[in-house]
Amino acid sequence: MSNNGYVVLYNDGNLSGADVEAECVGDGLVPIFVLRKDTSIMVPMFHNLDIGRKFIDRNISDKGITSGLVGVTDSQMDLMRKKDWNFEYMIFPRRFTTHPDYEIGFEILEGEFSIGKKSYRRKS
Repeated sequence: MSNNGYVVLYNDGNLSGADVEAECVGDGLVPIFVLRKDTSIMVPMFHNLDIGRKFIDRNISDKGITSGLVGVTDSQMDLMRKKDWNFEYMIFPRRFTTHPDYEIGFEILEGEFSIGKKSYRRKS
């Protein structure tokens, strides 16, 4: 089970970090940050944790929203491909909050997840 990088854990603010851990991770489901453009879905991905953290800071302004970085396995990459999701490895923390072509949202990714030392939550 190799790690292909990290995606951003993200929800609409209705779930606390404890809720995500208890309800989502326990059921093998995690809400992840996606960008919608027309009918396509793009998943920002990161090899570098620092770039991922800066991306979160630039694109998730509500500090009450639980967010973090979650490692993605081969099987999860295959699931994204089957759903026709595109993914792009970010080499710098691009801002999408004001991008005219993309809408920020979330989708559910399935699999086994470990949210802990590798996760990141914005400081209040």
